Amino acid sequence: MEFVGAVPRERLPQLYREHDILLFPSLIDEGLGMSILEAMASGLVVLGTASGGSGETLIHERTGLVFPKEDASTCAAHVLHLMKDRSLYESLRQSGRRAVENYFEMGRLMDDLERSLQSALVDRDAIGFR
Repeated sequence: MEFVGAVPRERLPQLYREHDILLFPSLIDEGLGMSILEAMASGLVVLGTASGGSGETLIHERTGLVFPKEDASTCAAHVLHLMKDRSLYESLRQSGRRAVENYFEMGRLMDDLERSLQSALVDRDAIGFR
């Protein structure tokens, strides 16, 4: 096992291609991490705590595998399980990539944002806010 430390952004696509799994053992409820989306889009299976924003994309046994915060044994068990069950690995790899393609594609995000802003304007007008 090798921990590579900080990596320049332009090297990330190559780094993702060189690996099979991204471990994301976050202890804090942070926003949606780009590394999860990038890894899924690159075909990696993500194992993480699904705390904060990552819970929106990391769904246990659908788009990745989830383990509780600070539970290294469950994380390790998930890694071993993926090593033994190639069909599960392949299924999670494909569904994670599909999730990013379907829900985080830029055009779709912009359409969703536009609908949300239009709805806010309608709501504002309905309550007489000017």
